[in-house]
Amino acid sequence: MDEIINEHDNLNIQDIRTYTLEDDNSSIYLAISPNGDLAATFNS
Repeated sequence: MDEIINEHDNLNIQDIRTYTLEDDNSSIYLAISPNGDLAATFNS
């Protein structure tokens, strides 16, 4: 998770959500800034 925050310091992140896909144990991380910018990464 730290990588996402560090990569997108300029977004002023207010909301970070993690979604785990149960079928293959993958995770999706979403970071949302107050103005609606979205950063996402996917780990399989």
